[in-house]
Amino acid sequence: KSAQFLLDNTFNGRNFSFVGCKGWYEYGKTKAAFDQQPIEAAGTTMMLNAAYEATKDSHYLVLQRKAFDWFLGENDSHTPLYNFRTKGCHDGLTPGGVNINQGAESTLSFLLSLLTMIESYAAVERTAETFTEDQQKKTLLKTAKNAVDIKNIPAKAKRKKNRVEELA
Repeated sequence: KSAQFLLDNTFNGRNFSFVGCKGWYEYGKTKAAFDQQPIEAAGTTMMLNAAYEATKDSHYLVLQRKAFDWFLGENDSHTPLYNFRTKGCHDGLTPGGVNINQGAESTLSFLLSLLTMIESYAAVERTAETFTEDQQKKTLLKTAKNAVDIKNIPAKAKRKKNRVEELA
């Protein structure tokens, strides 16, 4: 029930849109759209892994990949938070794009999500013998269909100059 509540409030049918920390989400009010934080994507990726482990419902793996893809640009701003050039993760998703800071918490959130994804695929491989070949194909096709090709993600996101850069 808790997992479904979180999904109902963060997944809009296309991508994850986490509750922002600029206003939060008070009961009976509108959810804050920004600033979305990488730790939310990491927590959701891990939660969906646990949901899959508990139920063996492959739908959770598809949603897990969508939660991970939030880092790669499948988010409200269509901008990657993971920076392929620096190998760091930006600190948040703001109305104007990404927060250009790349703190340890954000990078660790990305890496934890990546590790969770790798472990999920390994778990599917270990339990593949229990699924029919047709079920295996359907699960893999669903996951692959919704994946974002890394080659299509720009290495440098478009962003506005901040005040410090303008003065330099």
